[in-house]
Amino acid sequence: MEIDRERLLDDYRRMHTEELLDLHARGTLTEAAYQVLEGILGERGTEVPPRPELPEVKPERASVIEFMDQHWRGERPLGSAYWLIGIIGSFAVVLLWGLMRVAGLAAVTSAFSVQPDIRIYYLWGLSDLR
Repeated sequence: MEIDRERLLDDYRRMHTEELLDLHARGTLTEAAYQVLEGILGERGTEVPPRPELPEVKPERASVIEFMDQHWRGERPLGSAYWLIGIIGSFAVVLLWGLMRVAGLAAVTSAFSVQPDIRIYYLWGLSDLR
């Protein structure tokens, strides 16, 4: 919504000087609005105060826990769910699998890959029931 200069002039001329000074001090006006407002204050013989400095807003970085929490609640876009969780998660599983083989757990990894149903026995500690 763009407001033209003439409308700003009409609106600001109807306002009291104190209201204009309060509006100026907020720091929420556009450059065009500041120019019109300062022009009207000058016409009224009021000293124009310096424009307020806007604080620099730095975006906050989400931690991994916050990211996963937002993902779990469905607040993250579908692209991040697919690419970050799916692809990077799969890479992490393959990497972990490779580390298990290198670390001497080849018997466990080969048992899982040869007989997929044996996973249940190992997970529940029922390997001696077989």
